Amino acid sequence: MYCRKCEQEIPDHSNFCNFCGTMVELKKREQGEKPLLILEQHTLKTIKDRFSLDEPVLDTEWHPISDVKQSRPWVRFWARMIDIIVVSIFVSLFVGLFIPHGLGWELFSIFIRIISAILLEGYLLSTWGMTLGKSLLQVYVRDSQGRKLRFSQAIKRCISAWAWGLGFGIPIVSLIFAYLSYEHLQETGVAKWDSEGGSLVSHNKIGIPRLAVVVCLFIGLIWFELVLLLR
Repeated sequence: MYCRKCEQEIPDHSNFCNFCGTMVELKKREQGEKPLLILEQHTLKTIKDRFSLDEPVLDTEWHPISDVKQSRPWVRFWARMIDIIVVSIFVSLFVGLFIPHGLGWELFSIFIRIISAILLEGYLLSTWGMTLGKSLLQVYVRDSQGRKLRFSQAIKRCISAWAWGLGFGIPIVSLIFAYLSYEHLQETGVAKWDSEGGSLVSHNKIGIPRLAVVVCLFIGLIWFELVLLLR
């Protein structure tokens, strides 16, 4: 065979060219022969061939666009606010039908809102991989292998987010916890509930049309919720 660099003829089983010293690309491997170095490119296809997996190793839907900043606490905050308002509207509609306004109604309503928000978010993250707010603002939550979270994992993440990020809605306490979570996310790039649960959050671009829709929807939801509270 011939060296690919200096084109001099060299023995068939040579690892290096005798004339210029260039490493020879091995075309085949003889039985019992051990080359000095063999590099194998492990692609997704070869991994799938070697291991039996219930789900794909990577979920390509969640991979972020490279030029988008991935530490976006305010985007995540407004995505969660949209989800909370949607849940609050449905809770106000159903709870208001069966429980009359009176002593303790507000506390019971807040408790039902939090429980409903946790259960709904956990279900949506484990089945659809996103909630309404996260879908609108291009926020994706996956596990360390890029797959949708398991239901138990999603529930634990939601509870932790409500605890460390929102202080379970307790006045003043929620503001303190929200500020601390904001600072932690800005410094480390990872929220406390994501680092504890091993989940990954990524972001895609939010275009102007999408942002306009989100703003209009948010204003509409706020107005509708106020109507329900004041009726």
